[in-house]
Amino acid sequence: MNNILEPNILIAAVNNDLDVKNAFAVLKDKVSDEYDENPLYVNKISANAIVIAKKIINAKLANSKIDFDDYKSIHNFIVKNDLYLKSDAKEELLANFK
Repeated sequence: MNNILEPNILIAAVNNDLDVKNAFAVLKDKVSDEYDENPLYVNKISANAIVIAKKIINAKLANSKIDFDDYKSIHNFIVKNDLYLKSDAKEELLANFK
């Protein structure tokens, strides 16, 4: 059985919340594209966006180009997108490996 997304995440998705938008950018590994659209306004990826991305994957609502259970995949993602990630997001990405 698929995990179901919490109502607050569904509401945030309907309202085009930044964390939900960033979660899908993480899943597509297109984080830099979000910032290329508006380079003057950089709102870095938060831990909440990473948590939402993981919940979207667990609910089987989207595919991901990164594997949250594979250290190499996470490491490569962090190296590639370091400029766009808050420190709490990096900690959330690495939490499974501590």
